[in-house]
Amino acid sequence: MTTSPQDPLTSQDVYTFTINTLDTLPWERPGVMESRDLLRVLVFAAASRLSVHQACAQRERAPSAPTVLGPLSSPFRDLEALEGHLNALLAKLIPTGLGKRGRQVAMDWVALPYHGTGEEGHHDEGCRSKAQGGTPHFFTSATAYAVMRGRRSPLALCRVRAKQTMEHGVRTLLARVVTLGMRMKLGLLDRGFYSVRVMRDLITAEWPCIRPAVNRGNKPTPAGGPTGTYALAAMQHGQWTSYPLNSPPAGHVTLDLAVVCHNTRGHRGRHRRAALLSATWGVTHRPWSWMRATSRCRFGIESSSRQAPQARMRTSSRQPALRLLCVGVACVLRHVWVWGQAEVMAQPQRGARQLRPQALRFARVLLWLRMEGARHYRLLRNIPVYHDLYERAQAFGIVFNY
Repeated sequence: MTTSPQDPLTSQDVYTFTINTLDTLPWERPGVMESRDLLRVLVFAAASRLSVHQACAQRERAPSAPTVLGPLSSPFRDLEALEGHLNALLAKLIPTGLGKRGRQVAMDWVALPYHGTGEEGHHDEGCRSKAQGGTPHFFTSATAYAVMRGRRSPLALCRVRAKQTMEHGVRTLLARVVTLGMRMKLGLLDRGFYSVRVMRDLITAEWPCIRPAVNRGNKPTPAGGPTGTYALAAMQHGQWTSYPLNSPPAGHVTLDLAVVCHNTRGHRGRHRRAALLSATWGVTHRPWSWMRATSRCRFGIESSSRQAPQARMRTSSRQPALRLLCVGVACVLRHVWVWGQAEVMAQPQRGARQLRPQALRFARVLLWLRMEGARHYRLLRNIPVYHDLYERAQAFGIVFNY
């Protein structure tokens, strides 16, 4: 039996819940500024995608930027402690019933371009990779998500430092997910995790996984046919096969490779038979429809990675702690939205709860946070100028009537 919603959810409710959630972090409480005033500035800056300086300058009664940044510099010098506090906060907001059964867990790798040199004593926090955004330097973090019925709940995050390999981040996330008491039924990974060391760690942990295979070998040319995975990608019929993944420094590992063929049907202007290659381990020979549908769940994690930057504060600081805090606050804001969808807005019924994401999009949550933040500190409505706008408009022949 369906029921209509009875209790209203207001922007003030969402704003207060967000402030109270972030207030559990160990903020320093100086006499000149309370932690809740500090959080109001940070939430407004994150929801508006502004820096702390810009957020303070756009409101009349807001504290100055040095007053806000001062309490942020001392309590979060210990990056390990800050990372632990953020993971504890994410674990606190895990929806009820998520860990009762084995879940699909996806991992994602996010690199934020950084122009400049890091703070002295923390040069190992920046990683070097292929140039992107005009720089080869990045602050990198890895995140684990639980995937269930179309919703993706963040479980844990970790920062990745220089000279740390991808398998180190995988081990860290696996250990933190295990401490949550969640049983991982299947891992969904992207192409970045296609390596011998990562696969060996997952096999050691006995964690079944699926990831897209990377095409390697010779491409089909007039001089010769394709080899390696390029030959498998040219197949017209689906099949399962064993594929040895080799790496000179790391050795080799044998994977089960699923060749899933389908018709493009005009997608992206293509009308042909295409093959999707998925490298798996611990997955029985499932139907091709299940393999393709499960692999497509991976795309939702990419959407989640694009949603979090919509709530990330901007900063040019050299302090890695402040940059990690920006990433952590963005994850918490999105997690608040996911938690609200599951615990507050979901329609109760027999069996699984029916989600209603169309009723409250993440963009509206950010708009509500901006509105409440502007209401509390009064958004700046005038600035000093050198010429009167009415007189200049009249000089240009523009009608200017209020």
